[in-house]
Amino acid sequence: MKVLFYSLNAAIWLHALPENRLVRELCDAGHEVTYVTCGSCFPQHCTSMSASGIELDDAQEKKNAVCLACNRNASILAQSSAANHLELRDFVTDEDYAMAARLVEALSAPQYLDFEFMGISVGRLASYELFLKYKKMSPNLAPEQWEYCKLYIKNCLISLLGFSRLFRAKKPDVVLFYSPQYGVNGVCAQLAENEGSAAYFVEGSSSNSERYRALRVWRWSVHGLVNPALQYWPEAETIDADDIRRLRGHFRELVSGKSFAVYSSPVAGSGVSLRAKLDIPVGAKILLMTLSSFDEAYAAHMIGRFPDRKVISAVFKDQFEWVKSTIDYLAARDDLFVVVRVHPRDFPNKREVTQSEQASVWTNLFVGAPANVRINWPEEQLSLYDLLREVDVVLTGWSATGVEALALGIPVVTYDVHLPSYPREIHFSGKSQAEYYANIERALAAGRQFSHAAGAFRWLGLSFSRGTLRITPPIRIERVFRFLVFRNVRALADKMFNGLVKRIDAQRKFGPPGDAERFRQLISRRTSDVFEVDRTTQRWPADAATVTRAIEVEHGKFAAAIGLRTALTDAR
Repeated sequence: MKVLFYSLNAAIWLHALPENRLVRELCDAGHEVTYVTCGSCFPQHCTSMSASGIELDDAQEKKNAVCLACNRNASILAQSSAANHLELRDFVTDEDYAMAARLVEALSAPQYLDFEFMGISVGRLASYELFLKYKKMSPNLAPEQWEYCKLYIKNCLISLLGFSRLFRAKKPDVVLFYSPQYGVNGVCAQLAENEGSAAYFVEGSSSNSERYRALRVWRWSVHGLVNPALQYWPEAETIDADDIRRLRGHFRELVSGKSFAVYSSPVAGSGVSLRAKLDIPVGAKILLMTLSSFDEAYAAHMIGRFPDRKVISAVFKDQFEWVKSTIDYLAARDDLFVVVRVHPRDFPNKREVTQSEQASVWTNLFVGAPANVRINWPEEQLSLYDLLREVDVVLTGWSATGVEALALGIPVVTYDVHLPSYPREIHFSGKSQAEYYANIERALAAGRQFSHAAGAFRWLGLSFSRGTLRITPPIRIERVFRFLVFRNVRALADKMFNGLVKRIDAQRKFGPPGDAERFRQLISRRTSDVFEVDRTTQRWPADAATVTRAIEVEHGKFAAAIGLRTALTDAR
């Protein structure tokens, strides 16, 4: 079988190396593999530069340094396998750059989403990175945003022109892309699909502790950006104790607040009293509304990789209406207290300096909130997990914090069953406002239960463990020389041995043999996901008592980490 890896961002080593484990595995399995790297095709700006914190108007010397690092990493990775290494720059001509420039300059801002080239929706696919960069909730662009938009469209055109020549020359059966939702990959994934090749999505695990230890791989045309585990939820009885134990690291990362993917502050511990801090009356039950940043779902929807039902609700037209309606519904209840937690990502944070478009809407919406409502703003630096220690019910639209609350036994209510990326069976949800308000009362009556935690752990075990391919994790060069006391000495050692460590790392094995075989089967049969591969392998349901005990243990560890001591009512 002919397999092509389109890997333009080798500068992002922690993505490029895990991807290269897949390259080597398919080479060893006897497939005809082509490994395509960039070769400095995008000197003006690219995703790797953005990941390095470099902006469009930064000095060219900084950009060149990223290109140099990218080419150096690509060479190391290419030499580690028997794949045929090609560079995109050898398939792009000066005429391509000139054509791309002309086409972009002929565009006007209102037209960009409708711009097509070679039958590909280039303007729409180029918008993904733009919408994330500026945390947008609408397609309207400010002048600075339009400059970036033109750049992204230009890069997409160059990528598409070069890839089309590559594709015709190699005629691959399968093409793999790390993050095909990004425009320069997305236009090529669309071309591959149009031509009958199987395009695959590749990314690290959603588990914070296994992000570089496990990979999600699935057919891009089948699942897009929707987690395939949702359709396999009925098979959760095959989850075993090891799947559950693997979740321990994920919860540990959540509590510590150290992971780049965790926006919450670290847990302060049981010394922090939510009631005292927010002046919540003794005896009042606490409902926590956790809001979601919207741009990620919006961007996925705009490129056609999130279905309408994941973004457009028939219950409330948007989060703003949901929050306002919920506050109005609960305003007269002196037995209840509502804490509304604004998502930290909507404001500048440790990862991004941009404030989202919806942040100002929240600010205006909460003016004059009822007496039994408090707004938890990011600048207060309250850990979500300190809040969860005391709340009785969590209300959310689709936030992943719903699953984290469930793992602590807290009942969770979502207002539209189609929005969350976790099963409706493990929380309270529905399809109407009447159902939503009734579910709030049901959740208040239910209280914390072990069944909520059991559902959350089974779901995460299916999604994070069963739904991923474990690989040998990268050697973290910044951790190799931690024993050196002086920072400058440590930095010098890192620089001197960086290349050597990377070359050694690039030669290491894929990972557990069973997962390597699952990956080989996935590609050779061009199946949609690893769950489908597993269906062909007889797998007996795990011992229910053993799994339940594992869930009890891991739930207890998570609860203890945030200082929660409340016994759950149905622990057996």
